[in-house]
Amino acid sequence: MAAATELLRPNWVILNQSNVHVAKDRGSFQTYTPWASRLGSISAGGDGTPVFGVGTVDLQTCVDGITTTITLHDVLHVPDYDCNVIGQGIFDDDIVDTSKGEKGGILSESREQITCTKEDDHLVTVDVLPPGSHVFEPSAFAPGDPDMMPCSWNKAEVQKWEAFKMKYPMALGFDGTRLYIPAERFFMKDNYGGESEFFRQQGLDIKETEDRTLGRAILRGVMHAGRSDQSLVFRWTQNGVFDLASVHRY
Repeated sequence: MAAATELLRPNWVILNQSNVHVAKDRGSFQTYTPWASRLGSISAGGDGTPVFGVGTVDLQTCVDGITTTITLHDVLHVPDYDCNVIGQGIFDDDIVDTSKGEKGGILSESREQITCTKEDDHLVTVDVLPPGSHVFEPSAFAPGDPDMMPCSWNKAEVQKWEAFKMKYPMALGFDGTRLYIPAERFFMKDNYGGESEFFRQQGLDIKETEDRTLGRAILRGVMHAGRSDQSLVFRWTQNGVFDLASVHRY
């Protein structure tokens, strides 16, 4: 999550011709997997805008005093994009009325309104609450701004991400770019005989930089899942009890 002092972009634009959700701010994500890619536009050429990660984002909304959480999956982290985007995926799960104001917004399958759209934006934007103690920066939009062009994630890139999720589910939501902490090295030694054996079992090459990053992410996923296994919660060390529950997600 973002630091309490970090300002987040407030504008979440509904673009039903976009095939992906987009978030500008790293602090918007609940889960996050570093991922290099490019985000294109349906109508514009060029190489596209850099993607730095993929994850889930929880949007807090309030209608008639009732607070609801809308969870967006497979959201791209694109810091250089103009705004946050809710793509066509939301139309698969919910009913969306793109009218502006109280009549518009996102409705559940039972047609209960769970968010409104803003009346003061020339684009169709969802009215969301700041997450936790964080605050939003001023709106990025002004009257007369041009409409947003729908964004597009290349089909080959989508397939690459889906294949990664299927092959390495334990790595999802964990950051492998950070180096090991002592507790993680202890876990590998105690449960796999060391880093080399852990990598061998995962089918990864310990000499390859990308594989080492992926291996660290998988390890953190394995350790997180193991916290629900009572046989893995406590391990003895020379200095006393090592509490695996103290190892957090990264």
